Amino acid sequence: QIARCFRDEDQRGDRQPEFTQLDIEMSFVDSKDVMDLNEKLMIALCKALAPDKKLLHEPFPRITWHDAMNRYGSDKPDIRFGMEIVDGSEIFRASKFKVFADTLRNGGVVKMLKVEGAASFPRSKLDGLEELAKIHGAKGLAYIVWEASIESGALKSPILKFLDEKEIDAVKKATEMKQGDIVFFAADTFVTACTAIGQVRLKCADEFKMRDP
Repeated sequence: QIARCFRDEDQRGDRQPEFTQLDIEMSFVDSKDVMDLNEKLMIALCKALAPDKKLLHEPFPRITWHDAMNRYGSDKPDIRFGMEIVDGSEIFRASKFKVFADTLRNGGVVKMLKVEGAASFPRSKLDGLEELAKIHGAKGLAYIVWEASIESGALKSPILKFLDEKEIDAVKKATEMKQGDIVFFAADTFVTACTAIGQVRLKCADEFKMRDP
């Protein structure tokens, strides 16, 4: 059944109230059968209606909700670019940095995001990213900048004095950080930390025009 529908609920930026719904009745099926059928339909529709558009993946990648949040910070992730989130919880499990250590002790996580070439971000942009993280529930947004302009490649960060050399080296290794990059940190419950740093990921991707419009 193909029906014209109207959503009787609050509007959102990514959904319109009026839409066309495909109602499918299937017997003796499981979730894979439903996904398989819809995948075939979506691929056929895209090729028929938008032949100039490129399908990044065929078949579609299938990931769990947990993986989507863990890697991209969203249950509807933009996978047109990399910049995946990295878990840093084990690095800071015994840290002397109270913010990270207390979060982990209370069952939370520490998520890290490396943004290549972002060392040139001015302080105002870093403050803006922190505000964005706060809007999405985080208490703050820590960061380490590996300066590109200095030959020695100095590290800059308000939290640097709380971290030991072993932790800093582990962050560099886990995120594959290099000179000219920034690593951002969000420490909170799993959903809040992932969501907040996921929004930072999208904002930074826009900054470097990584999201093809």
